[in-house]
Amino acid sequence: MSAEYDSNPHPALAHLRENHRVYDWTEQNAWVITRHADVDWLLKHAPVGTSDRHWRDALTAGGTHDSAWDRLRRETITFKEGKEHLRLRKYVSGAFTHAAVERLSQKVRSLVEIALDHAEDRGEGFDLARDLSSRVPIRVLGILMGVTPEMEADFCRDAVRLQNAINPLSDESALHEADLGADGFLELIGELITRAKANPGDDLISALIHHDSGEGRLDRTAVIGLVTSIIMAGAESTGALVNHGVLTLLRHPDQLQKLQADPRLMRTALEEVGRFEFPTKFVTRYPLEDIEIGGQKISAGELVFGSPGAANRDPRVFDDPDRFDITRPLGPTLTFGAGAHFCLGASLARVEAREMIGQLIRRFPEIEQAGEPQLSPHFNIRLISSLPLRLGEGAPREHYQES
Repeated sequence: MSAEYDSNPHPALAHLRENHRVYDWTEQNAWVITRHADVDWLLKHAPVGTSDRHWRDALTAGGTHDSAWDRLRRETITFKEGKEHLRLRKYVSGAFTHAAVERLSQKVRSLVEIALDHAEDRGEGFDLARDLSSRVPIRVLGILMGVTPEMEADFCRDAVRLQNAINPLSDESALHEADLGADGFLELIGELITRAKANPGDDLISALIHHDSGEGRLDRTAVIGLVTSIIMAGAESTGALVNHGVLTLLRHPDQLQKLQADPRLMRTALEEVGRFEFPTKFVTRYPLEDIEIGGQKISAGELVFGSPGAANRDPRVFDDPDRFDITRPLGPTLTFGAGAHFCLGASLARVEAREMIGQLIRRFPEIEQAGEPQLSPHFNIRLISSLPLRLGEGAPREHYQES
């Protein structure tokens, strides 16, 4: 949980991966697994659940809170399992197909252009986390949900409140804010649902309400749960990927120059960024029965953390894994998870990262760091809260637009 770990977790993860295949993290009363084969098995094949109702220590950890936030989060898709989880994914997956996401790409591109226009007009004091990567994903989700311009400020405020509550290191005031956010979010989404019932649009909420998968239509609670899931997973993690991606490119100027010279490398560059500096620390699972990994028995109901970041640098799977190479052939990374709970919004996150990183480095070819990144304490994300950049002289508009 230290700032030193968040700045560079890889030596610690490499030590665990090679010396403690299944690590007994006594402070958290949990197990940690770091090898690619083990994390991949945990996500794809292990008899495990994702809901903390399976956690045997839930009662002592305060798992019985009945707050507005807690009731809301338990309706999210993360807490749904088996047939119910598959049923809900069937409803929402159409919104995140490659074709559907590409239709959103022009709106994403426009939001990024506007943010960078403001940065260029201001001339100095640009902070990647503050001015771009924390703003664009929230607004994209608002567009996806059909949030009207007059609703946007409330939507952004309540979405941020909900995201802060995901962090167990947050204080009581953050949890109070989460309850306020949950109440406000329920009211706002309720208004969108009412509007979508009366006048369906091309937004996600309209699609969820009016779609019939053959098993009937979703009720109001299920729609709210799915929308909350997307908000919780679709903004902060995307912003973190962009922040770490830009920072990694700046620290590897040869790779940055290669990408600036050939934007066609963006696809492999994004996959390599996710592999090399994956910002999420853990995925969480609860065995439904006793399991065994590397000769270590893990009992049903215990807490297991899998580390995708460690798995993505496993030398058993990736050649020279500590080398950052944007031309590296695509491999079996676990950046967006795997198995039944593979990230629904992965394609949207890639489009957003593509636009934010791509426009930034092409529009400002002289970009460089103007200060060290600031990381905020977070249980599950290496959260860069500030990354000052010196943009330099902007390229001619026709150059970066054609790219």
